[in-house]
Amino acid sequence: MLMASAFMAYLGSFTPESRARTVKQWQDSLLSSGLHSSLRAKFSDGSNDAHAQFSLSSSIGDPIAIQKWHLQGLPKGQHSVDNAVIVAHARRWPLMIDPQGQAKKWVVASEKGNLLQVVKPTDKHLLRTLENAIQ
Repeated sequence: MLMASAFMAYLGSFTPESRARTVKQWQDSLLSSGLHSSLRAKFSDGSNDAHAQFSLSSSIGDPIAIQKWHLQGLPKGQHSVDNAVIVAHARRWPLMIDPQGQAKKWVVASEKGNLLQVVKPTDKHLLRTLENAIQ
């Protein structure tokens, strides 16, 4: 849970490479500290296997929810899945930099049942839509 909390708090805006590098440093530090953890259980011989690295989606992600997200348009990559887990579990509003529109597509599909309305600043009914949403 320490790794999952740190990942959510600090690594959301980083690239996959930066995330992997930081997680490896944290994992090495945790394993060398002598703390008892599920990571240590994976390495009973005391070694640190680079192939068995911490994963946010496998530690706090729900496999059924993740499969549903994929059906709603979430890309299959680990980075996208970790981002979706952060969005699902975070208390704050996420900032999504989405040049390809993949996150928008997923959010629109996943919030379809909540009557999500997508508006642009240039929409002539923007103010009315916002007033109705606030009510």
